[in-house]
Amino acid sequence: MNFENTKTLIRDGGIRTIVRAMKAHWSKAEVQQYASAALLVIGATDPSNHSVKSILKSGGVRALVGALHVHPEVAAVRGV
Repeated sequence: MNFENTKTLIRDGGIRTIVRAMKAHWSKAEVQQYASAALLVIGATDPSNHSVKSILKSGGVRALVGALHVHPEVAAVRGV
């Protein structure tokens, strides 16, 4: 992923979609794993921090913490 892709995701509501998927599928560790990884990559590829603000506004931090609480035993959800 590059910064142009990140800007497109932000503009087109991709972050909100990822967070909604996390909330709709709490019990699915694989969804939590890939969604968490996606948010991490999106945040890491945006030097302007607009994506971090979008993740915060979309409830992404709550979703990430929720995933950690529901799947504490899954290393990939913890980012390990």
